Amino acid sequence: MQSLDIGKILREQRTRKNISIETIAHETHIHLHFLEALEQEKWDTFPARVYLYGFLEQYAKHLGLVEADELVKRLKQAFGEQEKPFVQDTVPEEAEPEVSPEFPARIRSLLYMCVLLIVAGLYFYNVEIKSKENDKSLLTSVETADAVKQSDQAILGNHEFMVNIKKEDWLRVWVDQRVRFEGRMVPGKTRFWVGQTFRLQAKDMSKLEVIVDGKPLSIGGDDSPFEIIWPNDPTT
Repeated sequence: MQSLDIGKILREQRTRKNISIETIAHETHIHLHFLEALEQEKWDTFPARVYLYGFLEQYAKHLGLVEADELVKRLKQAFGEQEKPFVQDTVPEEAEPEVSPEFPARIRSLLYMCVLLIVAGLYFYNVEIKSKENDKSLLTSVETADAVKQSDQAILGNHEFMVNIKKEDWLRVWVDQRVRFEGRMVPGKTRFWVGQTFRLQAKDMSKLEVIVDGKPLSIGGDDSPFEIIWPNDPTT
């Protein structure tokens, strides 16, 4: 299929707003894999067209594109789908309507859509759970959080790394030698990870606070002013 410029429009609008695609995934709860497929126009990535149209409309509206509905219409036309005009059924006044033993077509369509929505909800719920299986939920009780943290450290040897943002800054974070976050964070945002080793790069370390196992990490030294590696000794 020839390019429809839909992915280009989405990507340029996101870039214009200076928003990372990871941030969009977090705010819309659409998996990063599908957002990238929309920007790259990889339509066959989606399990069904109903998901494709729904995600495209949600993404475009989230970016503030007034032509969101037009983009969906353009994509449907590319697939050869035409919107049919609504024609109201008329029944003669004296004639009694026939009662069909089967469900009317509209009711069957509604039931079909409900089943699709339920299946889609379960599918993406499982995807979201798997993508966050290594993350820990914030606990409302400080005592409970401390108990869980101490138990994890004693049994698994893991540590909790938390980053608080004072002013907007760009970050890249590795946990256990894997990139877990890359992008901009705004003031008031807090992110945390669990692992054994931690590495962070930022444009301005003065804009953030790093806490390891509940204790603030000293950000200093002239050797690597834009990077923190914990522990300094990998054998620690």
